[in-house]
Amino acid sequence: MGGEPARKRSKPKKPEEPGDFTVAQRQLSDAAIVAWNAVARRLGFTEVRVLTISRRSRLLRRIADIGGIEQFLVALSAIERVPFLMGKVAPRPGEQPFKLDIDRLLQSEGRLGDVLAKLVDKAGDETDEIGPNGHRWGWWRGKEDRIRTLSLADWRSLDAQKKPNGVWPWWAMGAPPGHAECLVPEELINEKGYAETYQGKTRHD
Repeated sequence: MGGEPARKRSKPKKPEEPGDFTVAQRQLSDAAIVAWNAVARRLGFTEVRVLTISRRSRLLRRIADIGGIEQFLVALSAIERVPFLMGKVAPRPGEQPFKLDIDRLLQSEGRLGDVLAKLVDKAGDETDEIGPNGHRWGWWRGKEDRIRTLSLADWRSLDAQKKPNGVWPWWAMGAPPGHAECLVPEELINEKGYAETYQGKTRHD
């Protein structure tokens, strides 16, 4: 009997098994994705909606390669300082404009090379801008626990400082709202509407 030819069914993605990763590995990779998605939302990149087994494995491997989750956060903080990764470099004829995503961020070979390692180096570049009080960008790293003990009143006092040209005063308050390393209380951010006001303006233009 005649009939329609059988259609090939695409194989579903392999679901994650509980034993594929330890609890610590899952927590680590989940935290990294939360940080990436925060940056992606702010900068207009693609957020990660599904963390497949292969992607989680690759993420964990790359985090280990660069020295841990803290270095991963450092790398995220430097993305805005690389025009190409921000899509600000005109593409070659016939090519689409570059748009960073998690897979390109995690690559270690090819035309872009080791993206995370280069971003970590970029974050530690001695040519970083110095703020009015002599602090370099990233001065808060390693001091997060102490900074988190500041009261809302303390933050309001810091917030009262002048914000030149609408640029976030990172030299006094650390990373801006929406940044992966932001330590400013959410209550103050909402109170002042800073999430919409600054939009990643961290340095003098």
